[in-house]
Amino acid sequence: MVNRRQLIKISALGTASFAAPAAYSVSETTMSYNTGNPIGSTDPRDLSDNAKILDKFVNGPGSMYADRFGTNRKTIPAMGIEFEADQAGRNSAFTSAQAERVTEFVDFLESSGFETPVDYVVGLSITRPTQTVRYLGELYRAKNASLPFVTSGWAIDVPKLLAAGDASLRQELADPSRNDKMLAFMRGPFGKSAYTVAGMLSAQSLNVWEYINRIPAGDRIDEAEPATWYWDTAINAALQEGKKVLIPHLLRVKRKITTKVTGAQLVGDGIDSAGLVLDLQGGPGAGFIGDCVIELGDSTAAADVSTHLGISSLTIDVGGRDIPGVAMFGARDGSYVQRVYIKNFSSTAFKTNKAGGGTGFATGKMCQGVKIEQVVALPQHGIKTDVFLLDGIFESEINLCKAFGFTLAENSAVGFAVGRNTESRGVKLNTCSAANMVKFGNAANFNAVIQYGEWARDNWDYNITFENVEGAGVVFHGGTASGQLLPLNCRSVDPRPYFSAVAAVLNPLYLFRKANACFAEGVNYYSTVKAIFEFTGEGGLNNYGVLTGGVNPEALVSSGVVVFGAGALSSNFVAGYSSEVSTRKEFVVTVDQQFYRVLPNGASEQTDQFYTTFNLGASGKYRWRNSSLETVASIDDSGLSSGKTALSVKLIKNGVTSFDRIEVGTIDSAGAGYRTLRIPN
Repeated sequence: MVNRRQLIKISALGTASFAAPAAYSVSETTMSYNTGNPIGSTDPRDLSDNAKILDKFVNGPGSMYADRFGTNRKTIPAMGIEFEADQAGRNSAFTSAQAERVTEFVDFLESSGFETPVDYVVGLSITRPTQTVRYLGELYRAKNASLPFVTSGWAIDVPKLLAAGDASLRQELADPSRNDKMLAFMRGPFGKSAYTVAGMLSAQSLNVWEYINRIPAGDRIDEAEPATWYWDTAINAALQEGKKVLIPHLLRVKRKITTKVTGAQLVGDGIDSAGLVLDLQGGPGAGFIGDCVIELGDSTAAADVSTHLGISSLTIDVGGRDIPGVAMFGARDGSYVQRVYIKNFSSTAFKTNKAGGGTGFATGKMCQGVKIEQVVALPQHGIKTDVFLLDGIFESEINLCKAFGFTLAENSAVGFAVGRNTESRGVKLNTCSAANMVKFGNAANFNAVIQYGEWARDNWDYNITFENVEGAGVVFHGGTASGQLLPLNCRSVDPRPYFSAVAAVLNPLYLFRKANACFAEGVNYYSTVKAIFEFTGEGGLNNYGVLTGGVNPEALVSSGVVVFGAGALSSNFVAGYSSEVSTRKEFVVTVDQQFYRVLPNGASEQTDQFYTTFNLGASGKYRWRNSSLETVASIDDSGLSSGKTALSVKLIKNGVTSFDRIEVGTIDSAGAGYRTLRIPN
């Protein structure tokens, strides 16, 4: 217990309270003055408090005590315990990290280059992990923990060694300059999922590279450079699978590619970067075996039809030869050619026909239900015949295709020939075009953008662009080889003449020769033409041309809008109609070299070398007006009676304007043998 004398003594020394002394222990109460003096105080009371606090900080059992300002401070024992715990964590992390470094280092050693192996013998000094020894044909290296040591016998040393053969293999497989030559792939069946590299590759389209073992040694010009190889044998082998085959690059070929197994499709990896290339005509290795570069279907007479054949996204360089880039024979139902660029040809670029080829009726083995789309044909120098020859083709579409090329001196050229040699029906040419089809050398040759030929019926074209064309736009011309006059019921609608220089001008836009019930309508004027319709009088029957919209006089550079040859006028027809008919003043017709200006009411003005003849329309009436649209004269031969004329004129009588018919006076009223002309008073 604290006696009264002690309390009085403590009170005299400091600020101890007399209230409730039992709440404090002797050490808590009698040894803390808590003066609050700042740091650096020399007050004995602060020195006493500091001594006691330091004693607790060093020796106290607690983890934390308050200093003389009331702030809790960790004790030395507590800090020791905390340090030990942190140190244990650091040691654990270091140990783990060091183990990872050891693993990484070992992996590095295992993937590092090994020294040239030496045969195992007793007495070898093994000091480095990269040293290898050979024993009975196998390679070994020392374990890291065994280094260094001197070999003393295989039975003793084998626990110190690791097989190194697989490590060397892993090293080579990890080398990008070598690993692609060490791996092989063989296509297998594709299951529900592709969990392996082989499974994933098997799920892809066939690649022609998978068939390089089919390329004979003689076609591998430089074994180390595939760009020098001829790939046709590999491509043909791949196509026999009846699947899609990828052409990844431009590949040389010297034999015809045949796509006739149903489902076989040849697909390039981009029209600018993939395709088939023939050696230049006359160049080294220029011999080519085949009558076309790619054949879809089978051209032999015994062939049946094939379905779902295709070519897309590639270039075909014909090398200046007189063979087509693509030929389709008996291809059916879903077969297609899309996004193909055919270049450096000198004859037909693309053709179709029935299986077995030949001429005449195509029933049974024709191409049918095919789509030819975005095929562009650019010749090497000039063209000798049809760029697109569409024979033996039924119910098919030709979309967005383009024919380039000028004719050579001795030849004529046609951009799209339909039914020239073999029956073609239901062919639709949509938004195709022809460009730079001009004559070269011989002015007598002939060009046409489209020709419907002797075996064409029920075909049509729409919105065809004629760009810089010298010759006819659309020609209807055939014969009677089929037993009736063809082409029959072929139509051309809304062509688009464009960018024709005066030297390369359409003449005419539509040409009807030997044709039956063919039809042409409309024109969008973007360039000059010499005539819109021409009927030659070579036996064409019931052909019909329709002028829609007004005729643009600036688009005509020669004789007329419509030209009829001798004998053609009575068997062929031209009509004009549209919302603009009221604004169209006239169009010009030429009949057997005599020119007519035809008006909407049917009247015409005929001009030959002797006379200008004005022919009235069916109404028998015509009038002349002045600039104010006032009638100044008229012709009306209806209701004539004796003494009347068909001519009425405007005149002023006694200051009053009137319009009177001219009459004839009595006999000899103008002298013997003559009559006067008179008007009423």
